[in-house]
Amino acid sequence: MPFVLALTVVAYGVPAKADKQLDEIAQKSNNPVSDIWLVLTSNNTSFLKGDFIRGTQVVSSTKLQPVITFPLLSGDYTLVTRTNFSFLSLPFDKEVKEFVNVAPNQFIGQGDLGAVLASPFGRHRGFGDMALLTMFAPRRDSGFMMAAGITQIFPTANDELLGQGKYQIGPAGMIARIGSGHGDPFDIDSWVIGLFPQHWWSVAGPDGRKFTNHSDIQYFISYKATPTWTIGASPEITIDWTADGGFADKVALPIGIGVSNVVRLGKIPFKWGIQGQYYLTGPERVRRQTNIKLFGAVFLPNLLTYKGALAANN
Repeated sequence: MPFVLALTVVAYGVPAKADKQLDEIAQKSNNPVSDIWLVLTSNNTSFLKGDFIRGTQVVSSTKLQPVITFPLLSGDYTLVTRTNFSFLSLPFDKEVKEFVNVAPNQFIGQGDLGAVLASPFGRHRGFGDMALLTMFAPRRDSGFMMAAGITQIFPTANDELLGQGKYQIGPAGMIARIGSGHGDPFDIDSWVIGLFPQHWWSVAGPDGRKFTNHSDIQYFISYKATPTWTIGASPEITIDWTADGGFADKVALPIGIGVSNVVRLGKIPFKWGIQGQYYLTGPERVRRQTNIKLFGAVFLPNLLTYKGALAANN
């Protein structure tokens, strides 16, 4: 019910006390490569089904993502760094490590999972692999923009089940149209639309661990009902290019919808959001069927470049 109520509120707009500083921060938060600093915390609760799943099993992934930016070329461009620390709770016993491990947003098969069907389920928790994204982009908050960089995964997981055991590197990019307006669904400036792909290959690590070749493609589309309220979705398509089988076995394709808002906690700007997602495809052996994503982001003053809303309130 709260989710439906939030969607209704956003769809019809919310009269709010003018806060131009908060509006400025909200506009920057719509851009994945803006010059703001923030600390993002998110939780994905995924419900698994499949041929090798007994009933419905639950996977929980909690992420901490500090985002720090640096001005380049007299401030006309921005270097964006985003570090991803994850804590995982999986519905498998540790012994399945020879058959399953976890990439940043997907399961990677290691062999015939049927070999552990006798007793595969339990609850295993720990830290996953760490990821680091660095991207170079023009410094702007609206309009058409592109960004490019590299993404890396470091084998920091507690054990073999919770990570891939390989150092991985590959390209990352973004292409987007960030609107500067709000409140008119027929005006392109009330929308944020874009693609954010990443890809990794393993280049170092133990010979006993599987070679990795996988992608994450986030697509995002959202309507800005007010300067701070948005309705839309930002699901992540994951692809394991090494998986056996056809398209559905390699690609986990979600669709979804959600809401987000930027508010103040005292003087500190804070963005919260919730999304529901459903997977159209995925490997039939172990398939994510639905996912609920909750997130919150605390914005920090950019001590290097940003002299606007955040600096004025700190």
